[in-house]
Order: sequence, then C-alpha cells, then structure tokens
Amino acid sequence: MMNGKIVSFFVSDLTNMGAQQSTFKDNSPNTLEKPKCKPCCACPETRDARDLCVITNGEENCYDLIKAHQDCMRALGFNLEEIPKPKKK
Repeated sequence: MMNGKIVSFFVSDLTNMGAQQSTFKDNSPNTLEKPKCKPCCACPETRDARDLCVITNGEENCYDLIKAHQDCMRALGFNLEEIPKPKKK
C-alpha cells in the first residue's frame, strides 16, 4: 500500500502545480480572505478521490472528481482556472 501513497503524493503534487502559482482569490468581490492552508493540504478527501480516479481511469474519465476538487479549493479561497469538459468520443 506504500506505493499507492507515493503515487498519490506525486499525482497531487503535479496536479496542484498550477494552483500554487496563483493561490489567492483577487477577482471575487465576496471573498477577501487568504487561504488558511497551502494548496497541498487543502481538500484531502476530494484530492484523494481525484488522484485515485486519474491513476486508475485516466484524467479524461475523471472530470466530475477533478471539478469537485477544484470547487472545494475555490471554497477555501484558492483561485483556479476552470477546466474544459472533455469531449465525448
């Protein structure tokens, strides 16, 4: 089970790199607070579910879990770009 944790760490680290570049919401008039934690520590439940899905199913099959994690991060005050919904083949 150790390998799963290591993979989860690396996947979450890679997927959160974009969030680390811009961590504060400055474009939302109703959110003036800075996030109380680092992106790597935010929303562990949605992050773990997203990571497991991406590892087992591929990123293109995990849109709902990726979106849920981004929504959770935004609720904590992080400024993230919207991801486009994947096109159905």
